[in-house]
Amino acid sequence: MGTGISMKEAEDVDSRAAKIIAELGAHPLVDVLRALQQEEGCLTESSLRELAANRMISLTRLYGIATSWPEFRFEAPREEERPRSPAGELPEPLGAVARGGAPGLLVPGSLTARFGEPPQDLAAYEAAGGMRALRRALTEMKPEQALSEVVLGGLTDKPEDWQRAEAGSKEPLIVINCHSGDPLAHQAGELLRKDPYAVLEGAFIGAVAAGARRGYIFLDPRDAPLKDRLTEAAGSVQREADIDFAVEAFVGPDSLVGSVDSVAAAAIGGNRPVPAAVPEDIAIKGIQGQPVLVDSAECFASIAATLAEGRRVESRIFQVTGAVPWEGLVEAEYRRMSVDDLIAEAGAPRGSQVLIGGLAGQILSGRFLELPLPAFQRGDNPRWRTVHVFGETEDRFGLAAQLAACNARHLCGHCIPCRIGSVRMAEMMGAGRVDRETLEEVAITVEKTGLCSAGRGAAALVMSVIENGLFCTLSAAGGT
Repeated sequence: MGTGISMKEAEDVDSRAAKIIAELGAHPLVDVLRALQQEEGCLTESSLRELAANRMISLTRLYGIATSWPEFRFEAPREEERPRSPAGELPEPLGAVARGGAPGLLVPGSLTARFGEPPQDLAAYEAAGGMRALRRALTEMKPEQALSEVVLGGLTDKPEDWQRAEAGSKEPLIVINCHSGDPLAHQAGELLRKDPYAVLEGAFIGAVAAGARRGYIFLDPRDAPLKDRLTEAAGSVQREADIDFAVEAFVGPDSLVGSVDSVAAAAIGGNRPVPAAVPEDIAIKGIQGQPVLVDSAECFASIAATLAEGRRVESRIFQVTGAVPWEGLVEAEYRRMSVDDLIAEAGAPRGSQVLIGGLAGQILSGRFLELPLPAFQRGDNPRWRTVHVFGETEDRFGLAAQLAACNARHLCGHCIPCRIGSVRMAEMMGAGRVDRETLEEVAITVEKTGLCSAGRGAAALVMSVIENGLFCTLSAAGGT
């Protein structure tokens, strides 16, 4: 089959590919693939062969990695092609939430104290009280004391991971997971836009505590424009603190499973971005034998706030939208706050039915609204801190059926329960008539056997439809 270019042009393309591969030799594999595609318009066989030889991996494995990322293509795009937009498939009003970005700040706290006047550089951050925590960690504390503040102080939901990473025979990599895995969740991106230095300061303290020398900021694709700014900001913190800890930003996959810690480790390590069968292994085996410590942006910001203020800061940032007088972000100590308390901050009546957790979340009502928020938290993930309050006339079942269809399309499908079960659940909910026992059986199977929180959450959404008795809407739709 003809290529449409001359031998000389082909040689020029190969030469440019070889130059890119050489220049990005120390960068993650996916970043090299992105640079090659940007240069050539697609990933060509010759450039992939060159890269496989450079990285000493098989061409088959390289193709397997590239095909597992939706953004890569192997033919030049046609003019009429447009990038797929998951947000466009969301039912309203959730589509508007996804498109609108982060709402304003309703209830501030230690993590959001600088949102009103975001520091534009490190000097402004220091003038606003920043860097005190890192200087304290470097001059007044031993590494084990800093680790104790994190693990015993309740600043992380993953104390065992911190201990395993620190106790490993090799120095760990630190990954700041800022990927929400959900188009409705904007908190991590907003924190990076408004106060990135606080997140970085906490990460540098984490490096002192765990003995790390390298780290990554794992970004949601929506926040890709922040990549260069964040890498530059990390460099300025490193120079100011004079510490051997280098941080760079890395853009993760456009996927509902992107927020899963093992997916972050796999993507950065140049592997397929799919959940691990044993997630705990990343803190031990990690990337090429180097243990990986993954935690959230809010966790690292809370570490910096705790050491700076001399008191425990256990808050997280929540997002409340929907039928409320004031949509916005609420900073709260989530271990003590209930869903009812949270929606009350936005002016909604207590007892209002809500969707918590985004696309792969749950519909809650009644006594569940009075439970503390950690009862619904699936790891330290921003999407489990998004709460959408339903209006009185909003079609709960119709919305849930559309969310089930979104999940079926955008889950990675790596494990059989998700690959088959999510599609079956979406088909049954979209059909108008359904055998409730069969739907419940499929949902329970996926919830118990899915590899990641996103897949299990998709099943939990269906179970919440069943538990809240929303099938009356289904019966009406089916004409029964």
